[in-house]
Amino acid sequence: SEKLKEFSHDEEEIELSEQYGEQADKLHTALHEVVGHASGKINQGVGQTKETLKSYASTMEEGRADLVGLYYLMDPKLEELGLTDDHTKLGKAAYNDYIRNGMLGQLTRIEMGEDIEESHMRNRERRWSDRKSSKRRKNLLRHSGLRETSRTFWRVIT
Repeated sequence: SEKLKEFSHDEEEIELSEQYGEQADKLHTALHEVVGHASGKINQGVGQTKETLKSYASTMEEGRADLVGLYYLMDPKLEELGLTDDHTKLGKAAYNDYIRNGMLGQLTRIEMGEDIEESHMRNRERRWSDRKSSKRRKNLLRHSGLRETSRTFWRVIT
C-alpha cells in the first residue's frame, strides 16, 4: 500500500510487512487476547487494578497485553508449532507494523484536540507520549535492542 511505502524505513521493512504482516497481526491478536490478558497475577496484599490504577487500569492492561503479545511473536516456539516459517522475520514485521499502525491509526482516527476515550487507543497514545520524552527514549533504546533511525521511525535490530 502507499502508506506502507511512505512510512517504512527501507525496502526490507516493506518486504517483511508484505510477507508476514497479515500473519503477524493475527498471531499478535491471538497472543494479546489469550496470553496477554490471561497472564499476570496481582501480588497478595495489593489492591485490584481498578482500585490502584483507577481510570488507567484498562489502558495499562491493554498495553501489557500488547507487549506480552509482541514479546512472544519473537519466540522460536512459533516455528516449532508450525505457525510460521521464520519467527524472527515475523516478529520484526509485527514490531514495525505495530509502531506504524499506532502512529498512523491515531493520526487518522482522532480529531485534533479530541479526548481519547477507548483503552486500546489510550494505550497507543501513551506509547507515543513516552516516545516524546528524551530520557525515556534513550533508556528504551539502550535496553531494548531498538535504534532510532535518521528519520522518525523505529527499527527492530537483532
